[in-house]
Formats: sequence, structure tokens, C-alpha cells
Amino acid sequence: MSTTVFPTLKGRDITIDRTSMFSTRKPKAVSGKIVSIAQWASPLYQWTVTFNFLRTGLFGPSTFTELEQLRGFFEKLKGAFDSFLFQDPNDNVVVGQAIANTSGLLATTYQLQRTSGGATAPILAPNLGATFNLYVNAVLKTQGVDYSVTDWSSGTPGLVTFLAGHVPAAALPITADFSYYFPCSFDDDTMDFGRFGQNIYKLDKQTFTSLK
Repeated sequence: MSTTVFPTLKGRDITIDRTSMFSTRKPKAVSGKIVSIAQWASPLYQWTVTFNFLRTGLFGPSTFTELEQLRGFFEKLKGAFDSFLFQDPNDNVVVGQAIANTSGLLATTYQLQRTSGGATAPILAPNLGATFNLYVNAVLKTQGVDYSVTDWSSGTPGLVTFLAGHVPAAALPITADFSYYFPCSFDDDTMDFGRFGQNIYKLDKQTFTSLK
């Protein structure tokens, strides 16, 4: 479960296609009646990115390694084998996000989530290198003192756990401000670079899908 972050390079197209995916079974009875069964509580997302240029080597007084960075990133992951973290430019931060209402000593652990357009999905890869604020009943709590947070590298990612002696009373709202990534893996084991100029390459299309 790698926590390496998908590189941000100048040649990446500002257009990033994203597809939301669910899995629904629709068995048909002898009578012909169809019953829909949702197999996933939350969606998977698939992204398609393009790099219009990836420079390598000397350009005037400057040296560029964009091609090497992206190619090395892919090869270190062994293609589709390992995971990585992707920050969607249009879906990466929440402010005042409702997490849950406390249950007192009945529950000390809560799943991070984000709500967008009325739909709520779990967050498995909070960006703990950035600002992370957690509030109970609008009172700011201290990470490492009042609670801990797990990231994608843990076996139980995206969980807030209140520490012994700091478990809040029941029926209090938990809210949070934080940024996040989506854990992903490449859809296949190939990455095709095309050369269209002296020391200039491009990547027409690469797809990857979020993980649960």
C-alpha cells in the first residue's frame, strides 16, 4: 500500500476525465420481475489523464527530467501492481465536514468521509502532511493528545480514534477540516510515451482507478 503521490508536472492537461462507477446486480425472477441489488455502498472512480509534453535533457540553460519522473514513478510501482495517491484538482478538501455523532464509550473510532452534492463517501487517504482540524461540538481537539488518525499505509485507513481519557460524551457532532487523496492503482501494466520533438515526449492517455 504505497503512499507515493502521483507527480504534478507542467505538461499535464488541465482536462482530467473522471468516471463514477457502481456495481449493480439485476437478477430476473421466473415471473420476469427484476430486483436491483447495489453491491457497493460507495463508488469507485476512474481517471484519465494526458500529458501534452514531457521534457527531458537540456533546454537552453535549464535541464528537465519530467519524462524520467513520470516513467520512474510508473516503474517503481511495477505498473498496476502497487497503489499510489492521487489528488483530484476538483475534489481534495472539505471544511466543516460532518463525520458522525459521538457514541460515548460505545464507539471510539469513526470513519472519515466527505460529502459532495448530497452523496457521502469514505475517505481512506487523508493528507496528514497538511492542516487537519477535528472538532467535537465545535471545540477543536488536538491530534496525538485527544485522537489519532490513520492514513492509507495502515491496515484500517481513514479512521479517527479518540484516545483513552479523551473519549467525548455521547450525542455530540464531530466535524473536520482536511485535505485528502484518493488511493489508486493503474488500470494496466503499460505506459506509452510518444516522441514528437527534440527531447520532448507526450503521454496521450493513462487511466487509473480508485481503491477501497
